[in-house]
Amino acid sequence: MLTINTEPNMERTDQELEKEWNSIDWKEVERSVNRIQGKIFLATKNRDNKKLKNLQKLARRSFYFHLFSIKQVTMVNQGKYTAGIDGKVYRSIRDRYNLLNRLKEFNPNNYKPMPIKRVYIPKPNGGRRPLGIPTIFDRCVQTLYKLVLEPEFEQNFHSNSFGFRPGRGAQDAVELIKKNLGGYQEKYILDADIKGFFDNIDHALILKHFQPRFQTILQKWLTSKIVENNISRIPAKGTPQGGVISPLLANVALNEFDHLFNPHPSFSRTDIRRRIITIRYADDYVVISNSKPILGQIYSIMGKYFTKIGLQFNKSKTRIVERSEGFNFLGFHFVKYPKSFLKITPSKHNLKRVKANLKKTLVRNGQAKTSAVIYRLNQIIRGFAMYYRFCNSTYAFSTLDNTLFRWEWKWCKRRHPNKTKWWIAEKYFTLESKFRWKLKGDYWVSVRFLDIARKKYGWVVGSRSPMDPTIRDRWKMKPLMDNNPFCR
Repeated sequence: MLTINTEPNMERTDQELEKEWNSIDWKEVERSVNRIQGKIFLATKNRDNKKLKNLQKLARRSFYFHLFSIKQVTMVNQGKYTAGIDGKVYRSIRDRYNLLNRLKEFNPNNYKPMPIKRVYIPKPNGGRRPLGIPTIFDRCVQTLYKLVLEPEFEQNFHSNSFGFRPGRGAQDAVELIKKNLGGYQEKYILDADIKGFFDNIDHALILKHFQPRFQTILQKWLTSKIVENNISRIPAKGTPQGGVISPLLANVALNEFDHLFNPHPSFSRTDIRRRIITIRYADDYVVISNSKPILGQIYSIMGKYFTKIGLQFNKSKTRIVERSEGFNFLGFHFVKYPKSFLKITPSKHNLKRVKANLKKTLVRNGQAKTSAVIYRLNQIIRGFAMYYRFCNSTYAFSTLDNTLFRWEWKWCKRRHPNKTKWWIAEKYFTLESKFRWKLKGDYWVSVRFLDIARKKYGWVVGSRSPMDPTIRDRWKMKPLMDNNPFCR
């Protein structure tokens, strides 16, 4: 049984607190969280509302859930060092103990979230994406409620929804598209996007899916003041893109859409929805059909549905195409030429973006240590290659490797303009046959895109969830193993 002293004691030294914090068995914490989440999942599946309510109350007050929430927000998440409106970042162990005490004394009836700080980040198309950043404590509370609520809704989410869900990702959506675009029969695709989904979604559309005991605190988060340029306002609609719980709220709001526009036995034979399949990732989705006129009707029906709930299509990103024309989805380009196989490659836009990141890293670090530059380059290369290693990426990886080598050579030549090319080659590059022409430093050797092994992705999750305790052990098996019976 895990026990640590959470009582405030200023006489305890930082070394004592750090020793106690480092002694926490995080595997035990995770097992406890997973066990309770599995019980919530089964209670929802069996429609045992009384047990569900008791388990969710237990989870909200659980010491393990509090610890897990604090670890996620202050140690794991990408924004762990991003402060909210209060300017506080909880880096030290003592700060984490203070958060633990605040969660221990947390009362949802007296809770009032602090205003949300509005910031903007650049979008790939040149625009700016608005983000709402809650304070660290508010993020911990949101993470706690996300852990409590997610197992309940995982039971009801549609199997064709892949965005921001446990055990699912972009590769699963790509595999399902690949499965439905194959064959010799002509296929048409409605490539669609919802305009400003997170900023325009109706609060009532979200809250109606939750039990009354959760609606109060969710309403507080949805109507939290947004501070921008020292001006605050209360939003009448939308959920802050940047909040921990926002992706869950988005999936809950669009779950009705997933069930309404996907094949279902209850649809009549004359219902055109029987002749389409919809695949959604967050607010981006594709609709596949054998008939272009049917997709035109579906586009009209969907437009009316979204207008009814206060949303609309992003017309600049929505179109109906043949599979031979090709389309982009989740950074992949899909195209199937006549009498050929379905080709899935990295999109041109993402290739340009990774080239720009690599070039910017070399230009901005003209006098930095070689190992530091290699470390940053390897992060970019591995991140891009691991995402695209399951598609037809060999040609794209080879092109990127050739381009990167030219830039690395120019970077070295700029540092030593009076040295010969043989001197530069011996100082900065490995010349062994196995690792030929790779940039080397005191501690690191650069990787190439082609060093990342390409694999066939065979993991199709269907309607299964890692929160289901009856299949969790099999879920932990490596999905890429051919002998995994759960992949069949």
